[in-house]
Amino acid sequence: MDKNLESAYTPDLYNTFVDTPESDIPESLRDSVFLDAKKDPAFKRLFGDARLVCDFLNAVLRLEGDSRIQNVEILDKDIALIQASDEIFSVDVRARNGMDQYFDIEIQGRGHGSFYDRAVLYAGIVAAEAHGEALHAYEKAKKKLGKKARYKMPHVICIWLCNFPLVDNGEYYREEWGIYKKSDLGNVNALPVSNVIKYIFIRLPRVEKFKDSISPEELAWYELIANSERCREIPETATELIRDAYERLRVRRTPKQILERQARDMIPSAMIDDLIDETVTEAVSEEKRKLAKEMLDNDIPQEKVAVITGIPLDEIRKMR
Repeated sequence: MDKNLESAYTPDLYNTFVDTPESDIPESLRDSVFLDAKKDPAFKRLFGDARLVCDFLNAVLRLEGDSRIQNVEILDKDIALIQASDEIFSVDVRARNGMDQYFDIEIQGRGHGSFYDRAVLYAGIVAAEAHGEALHAYEKAKKKLGKKARYKMPHVICIWLCNFPLVDNGEYYREEWGIYKKSDLGNVNALPVSNVIKYIFIRLPRVEKFKDSISPEELAWYELIANSERCREIPETATELIRDAYERLRVRRTPKQILERQARDMIPSAMIDDLIDETVTEAVSEEKRKLAKEMLDNDIPQEKVAVITGIPLDEIRKMR
C-alpha cells in the first residue's frame, strides 16, 4: 500500500459530497455517470454508510425477520499485522454489529495462485483483532466471568466479491466455506464444528446465469457492484437504499481526491490480460508502451509500471 496516498483518505472524505467541477474530473471519468464499484476507492465510498452495509449484509446473508441485522459499526480498516516489516494490513470494509459478529467485505478484481491463502490470512487477522477486542472486554468483566471466557471468539463472516473465475467453483456463482470434520465429508447435513469463521465467495460474472433464482434484494446489490460504471441512470425498480447507494457513486458528487485515486485504479484489464498471456506476440509491444504511458500519466509509480508491463525500468524512466 502507498501509505502517503492512503493517508489522504479518511472516513470523512469518503462520506463527503460535493459539486465537482468538470475541470477536477479526470478525463477517463468524464463520460461516466457513476463510479465503477469494483474498484477499491469506489467500493470503500459505497460502503461508507452503515445503513448500506446493513442492507447488503441482510441481502447476501439472506436474513429475514428478527434475524436481520439492524445496525453495524464501521471499523477502522487498518489493522497492525505483526511481522518483521511491521506492515499495516488493510481490508476493504470491516464492521461489527451488536450480536458479537464481525464482517470483512472484500472486492477482488483479479485472481492469483495464492488467492485462497490470502482469504484465509485476511479472515485470521480479522478474527485475531476481534478476539483482542473481546479480551479487552473480558479484562473489564473478569470478576464475573470464568477463565474460559478468554477463549470465546466472536463470529467472523468474510464476504469476497470476485470479478473473475474461481478455482473449483464450477458453474456456481456462490460458494461457502466453514470448518468441518473430515469424517463428515459426503454428509450433506453436516454442520460446521465451529462458527468462528465463515467465508462466502461471490463470482460476479456468473450472477446473470442464476438471476432467476436470486432474491431481488440480493440481486440488486450484485448488479449494482458489477455494472455501476455502465449505468446512465438509477434503475426504476431500485429501493430507497439502492438509490442511495448509486448516489454515493455519482461521479459529479465525488471529491477530487477520490476521483484521482479511482482513475489510477482504472488500468484496462483486457490490456493486462494480453500482457500476461504467454502466447502474446511481439506485436503487443506497442500496446505495452501505450499502457505504460497511460499508467505514468495517472501517476502510477514507475517501478509498478515496469512490473506490470515488463518494460525495463530504465526505459520507463525515459518515457516519463
